[in-house]
Amino acid sequence: MSHELRTPMNAILGFGQMLELDTSDPLSEKQKSYVAHILKSGEHLMELIDDVLELNQIEAGKVSINLELIAANIVIDESLRLIQTRAQQEGIEILDQISRDELPILYTDRTRLTQVLLNLLSNAVKYNRKDGTVTLSCEKTPEKMLRISISDTGFGIPKEKQKNLFKSFERLGRETGDIEGTGIGLVVTKR
Repeated sequence: MSHELRTPMNAILGFGQMLELDTSDPLSEKQKSYVAHILKSGEHLMELIDDVLELNQIEAGKVSINLELIAANIVIDESLRLIQTRAQQEGIEILDQISRDELPILYTDRTRLTQVLLNLLSNAVKYNRKDGTVTLSCEKTPEKMLRISISDTGFGIPKEKQKNLFKSFERLGRETGDIEGTGIGLVVTKR
């Protein structure tokens, strides 16, 4: 299924990029606008395909977990670097309140932990308010675990919609509007 969905989508994106970059037969401004729209929509559709395929793997119990020892600060810093540009574009300030000196070595799947942090950070940025903040903090628990907390200054989720927070494809009333998403990021994060 992965191959059948990704191959035609990659062809669409590839030909769109060829049109965009062809200097021998330049596009008009109107055509450039159309191609940019095709590429943006195609990239969004590719993200949706990837999300659906990943959720399918999780639900089928086919996700591989590769546990390793890794310093918590490496995963946290990597996640912050990956979200920083998007935060700046949205005018959101990231407040990093984590003391790197106290972070432990974790026995975890680096890729999955990064994915979880990016999903949470991405939502904190996407659903924030203009000139808002995202705060990252952590604490060691008595059970020798590390609790990483992400909070934001967004508008919040109405109490009556909170029960649907971890349902697949649920956007909690944000289905229309300019915030892109599939409604499965938190489902993947939880599972």
